[in-house]
Amino acid sequence: SPCVQTQRHSFRSALPTVQDWDGAAWISGGTLLKTSFTLSSEKAIKSAQLFFTALGCGKALINHQEVDNSRLDPGFSTVPPVRLLYRAINVTALLKPGVTNQLSVSLGMCKYGYMDNTNQGLYCVGAHAETAACRAVLLKMAIEFNDGSSQIVLSGPSGSWLATTEANPIWYTHSSMASSSTPGG
Repeated sequence: SPCVQTQRHSFRSALPTVQDWDGAAWISGGTLLKTSFTLSSEKAIKSAQLFFTALGCGKALINHQEVDNSRLDPGFSTVPPVRLLYRAINVTALLKPGVTNQLSVSLGMCKYGYMDNTNQGLYCVGAHAETAACRAVLLKMAIEFNDGSSQIVLSGPSGSWLATTEANPIWYTHSSMASSSTPGG
């Protein structure tokens, strides 16, 4: 009987445990958090996946380009200290081998919960990321090369992350859910 050849497909599943984040830690302190990293010019990139979540909302950029066209990520979550949504985005095309790449996350004040009136000790009282400690990001970027090796970029205090306020924050308004550079706009 003839042998039928099939095409091989793959997919990436969620990061279900804390260990799957490879030691990534929450970082905060400004409206724009950024780091840089270099990729070898001698290795071809097979794939690169960015996993990230935020308190408040965040927008990830690689080499000054938005990683996708979504807004107000990571999305609505009612109990941030217990459960947060996160994004998984293929960023392979945005990386540049042989040069310094920049990864940044713009953070803003977005509504993410209504549970603070129950005195349950939730992380950010008021349900808005009104203070710097409540604008935070957790991320992992996993880069795989054609030779089978890999490189990981993580958020955390041991990395070379810079917190700045040079970006306009994203503001949440109850009436329009619009992004704006001024409060209530």
